[in-house]
Amino acid sequence: MEERRFTCSLITPLFSYGAYPKKMEFRAAELKGLMRYVYRITCPQNKKTLLKNENILFGGVSNSGQKDNGNGNKVSLPSEGENGWASPVRLRVWGGKGEGSMHLLLHDKKNGLNPFMEYMKTGNLYISLKCRPITAERGYDFYPQKADIDWYTDLAMLSVMLCGLGRRSRKGRGSLKVEELRFVDSSEAAEWICRVLNQTACLCSNENAERFYMLSKEQITPLFNSKIFFRPVIQKIQFGRSMNQEKVMTYLTAIDELCHDKLKFKNPVEAAATGRGKPRLASPLWISFINTDEGVCPVYTFVNAIDRSKQIDADCKVRDEFVDLLEKRTKRR
Repeated sequence: MEERRFTCSLITPLFSYGAYPKKMEFRAAELKGLMRYVYRITCPQNKKTLLKNENILFGGVSNSGQKDNGNGNKVSLPSEGENGWASPVRLRVWGGKGEGSMHLLLHDKKNGLNPFMEYMKTGNLYISLKCRPITAERGYDFYPQKADIDWYTDLAMLSVMLCGLGRRSRKGRGSLKVEELRFVDSSEAAEWICRVLNQTACLCSNENAERFYMLSKEQITPLFNSKIFFRPVIQKIQFGRSMNQEKVMTYLTAIDELCHDKLKFKNPVEAAATGRGKPRLASPLWISFINTDEGVCPVYTFVNAIDRSKQIDADCKVRDEFVDLLEKRTKRR
């Protein structure tokens, strides 16, 4: 099996745990889950095709035969070659140890909902990928290229850059710098991100298209209509103001305060759009950080927010207001 390795250094504190809530642990399963998620939100496919290709690329459940469904009835399970395939990629994540403890949230409320947890603030993580070729017997019809070790490596790098690792990574914790990538400024980083998004989306597309995303004025937007998908897909990615490393914790504090500002975002739609309140949704606004020669730059990834069959904040108005307020608050501090 071919192997690639890359090194990540921490930009923001990382809270990563496995079976033991008080012991730092780096899990390959979390990284693979992020890669699956980024693949899903990137590819403009219907659910059936998306699931089929995802199982081929990352592995799926393979349990041929029948199983009790809990009601005394036997149900058929997918056999190898339908939805079940062994994953062609193997991941490993390892690195440093915890350096102390702090509250997960940085606003004033210190209660049971804001646990005091061990974290890692500095040091490196190491990620290894091993890949074996996807054989033709799986019946894949990828266009225009096959998934190889470089495709998986780029996707893994993109996933940790946009999503981070560990708890509260949707709001800036666990942001990582990929040491093998160097960007002069956010424009250069945006070009790389846009290229890998297109590389990911084109792999499993039946369309004769080379691009599904475009970069204009440091904002990445899809060339397809994201509103027709009633599942999370990328609506846009934009970049904030660069700052020095010392100001990052101030920025994280502002994120937590604004996320829990019930007076500013008080109705259910506004609360859901910022990842709080009811309906309780995974936040449709990812905030991460990238490192460039100019400093640390926030990255805002907007994805469709779906509550059952209803889109929330379809025009991104609430989330745009959230980002504007965040940038203004941190500029004053």
